[in-house]
Amino acid sequence: MKPVFDLLPLNWQFFSVVGTFSAVLVAIFLPTWRERKRVKVHAMVGTLIGPGPGASEDHVVVTITNLSRGKLTITSWGAKQKGKGAKFLFVTPPSGTIPKTLDSGDYTVVWSKPLMEVKDKIADIYVTDSAGKYRWLNGRNKKFFLKSLRDNKATPDVK
Repeated sequence: MKPVFDLLPLNWQFFSVVGTFSAVLVAIFLPTWRERKRVKVHAMVGTLIGPGPGASEDHVVVTITNLSRGKLTITSWGAKQKGKGAKFLFVTPPSGTIPKTLDSGDYTVVWSKPLMEVKDKIADIYVTDSAGKYRWLNGRNKKFFLKSLRDNKATPDVK
């Protein structure tokens, strides 16, 4: 009776080639995958408390968190308009915190002009980094954010 390995049309050489090829692919792509830039964008409708014009009105408040391993520079943020052929509706933050370099795990908070000016135009919120890449709201936060815009209520804290 022949051993099982002799009956197979493939022998150990095939498996060593597949293993070597897989190891090379992992060695090439793993470092670039681990070092990619990751940003969490969280938006909510909120009221700013304090003195000054527009302090008691609703604003779009955006929290930008660096989830990557290295430093990341946030250069701008804004909103995309609703509709076909939608254009970008840039929201200039009066907070003066943009552009901002964030270390790993750091975050910054920015806010818009009073919400009544841009409320009906917003379809999505984005952030751009120094590489020019756009980072958008994730699905769950976007759903609650847009619902709170429609209802004109403060956004519940969704994690």
